[in-house]
Amino acid sequence: MKMIPLAAIALTALAFSALAQDAPRKPGKAREEPKCLSEKWPLPKPAEGEAYAIDGDTIAVPGLKQHIRLWGIQAPELRKKEMPAATAIETVAGMKSRAALEDEIEANRRLVSYEPTKWDHYCRIVARVWITSAGTGDKVDLSTVMLQKGFAYGFYLDDTIPAAPELSRGYASAEATARRNRVGLWKEWLGEK
Repeated sequence: MKMIPLAAIALTALAFSALAQDAPRKPGKAREEPKCLSEKWPLPKPAEGEAYAIDGDTIAVPGLKQHIRLWGIQAPELRKKEMPAATAIETVAGMKSRAALEDEIEANRRLVSYEPTKWDHYCRIVARVWITSAGTGDKVDLSTVMLQKGFAYGFYLDDTIPAAPELSRGYASAEATARRNRVGLWKEWLGEK
């Protein structure tokens, strides 16, 4: 009999803690900027390193504390956002996009070169990232590859590199071609089976 009241108390406590987590912010309380933005952390210098895919548009480089977000693209979320990260269910599109990025990096013996452009709101480095083409030995923009293969889509229009407007046009063209040809995830994104 004593177990029932304890169980009821435990369930009530869990319910209230869940409600408290979803409580809206108090009006007038400003959202704090992350340290990387408010303290103007210096961006790392352009470099090369071994890389591993975190999701379809983010890589990790051992020895570099922050993850690198590929400039110019968005990819499907690896996990559903509405669930806590520890228990979130992986999405099929997110897994396919991550696998495509991992395959590209692995085909290049995991070596990438990167040029940081800014910090994002999550204190990730946003950078242009290149791999070396196995066939020609040329540097290939990894974001362009992900767009061409249909595993990523374009970025926000206000997120451009002012000194290189042709990049934005190139990315838009790569995305449009992949969409038109229904490659990668475009069939699913366009509701085709």
